[in-house]
Amino acid sequence: MAYEVESQTVINAITSLLRSTFTTEELPAIYDDFVVQNMTLPCAVVKQQDLTDYRQMRPHHSLRYIMDIRFHPHKTNQHYERWGRDVAYKALQSLQKSLALFGQKIHFTSTEINVVDEVTHLLLVFSFFIIEHEDKEKEDMEKLNLTIKLKKEV
Repeated sequence: MAYEVESQTVINAITSLLRSTFTTEELPAIYDDFVVQNMTLPCAVVKQQDLTDYRQMRPHHSLRYIMDIRFHPHKTNQHYERWGRDVAYKALQSLQKSLALFGQKIHFTSTEINVVDEVTHLLLVFSFFIIEHEDKEKEDMEKLNLTIKLKKEV
């Protein structure tokens, strides 16, 4: 069975797993791919950085995702780097343990945590290998019968 792997499906899976990982005291708001004005702080924003489709021999291809989870600290937090690393590490542990799509566990090919302008970025890189199955059944090939006779050496 072929699945439609849409970006919003991946974002929703990550967002729902983050909501179950953190309490509302730790992270009051988690936004999915859309930053609003006057957002509640501290918060997380799940964004897709990149999606690359590598076409291979038909019907195979792979999708390579780069997801960016941004953790915004509260404005009064003086130790935003430590807070960001702690939150990102907790999120990473949860995602590595439990993130699955269509019953398949996701394994990250690389992860990175960095802080830019007081915002902690958790970058996740992973791929899906997809085999597209045709719905119609293919007819069997005709059978080829051969008789082979060996030549006698003189």
